[in-house]
Amino acid sequence: MRASSNIATPEMAPSTNGTADLNDSAVMAPIRYISTLPSKNIRTKLANALNIWFNIAPHKLQLIKEVVIDLHNSSLILDDIQDDSTLRRGNRTAHLVFGPAQCINSATYMMVHSGQKLQGASQEHPQIFPTWDLKWKYDARCPSVVEYMAMVNGKTGAMFSMLMRMIASLTQTPSAWLSPELDQLMQLLECLFQVRDDYQNLQDETFTEQKDFVKIWTKGNCHIP
Repeated sequence: MRASSNIATPEMAPSTNGTADLNDSAVMAPIRYISTLPSKNIRTKLANALNIWFNIAPHKLQLIKEVVIDLHNSSLILDDIQDDSTLRRGNRTAHLVFGPAQCINSATYMMVHSGQKLQGASQEHPQIFPTWDLKWKYDARCPSVVEYMAMVNGKTGAMFSMLMRMIASLTQTPSAWLSPELDQLMQLLECLFQVRDDYQNLQDETFTEQKDFVKIWTKGNCHIP
């Protein structure tokens, strides 16, 4: 016997006009999943630290934190798909739980949604450039130190700089804060964070068990000293 079509499910809310009103539970599920995994929350901490200088309103700072976290989580979902990873922070990657297609859809949705949240709040932020790490993995080639650092600056560094610039744009005098020195500080902090993160992934067994993409990288002809 078929179940009645009038029974509401988590995906379907009752409607007064006889149609199904689907909610966002499916598209949000991968985002909610990855947001529950353990995290160092480095971007939230950086936002709080920067606001000691910038001193923007708490509700504006909270908006920026939410946007940056959403963008970061979206990038993690896509990174895990591209890297064929099976673990993220010691747990199954989102695409193994929800499927690659749904995760790509969810990550794209959150990126668009984050842009909509920022409209009227932040008018400028740097572009996050595509990275070369996927090509190096595909070619089984270790980059030089110069190449690696250039990739890092265009990846995590762009996110740190974007965070700083979004906060600056909400101050009364945005141009007064946008200086080469502050950009350089964001790059240095980013380099410290990313290089340490990558080094731990190579050397720390506990860290490697929680994030296994390096095992896939080293299966090729790339020999890391």
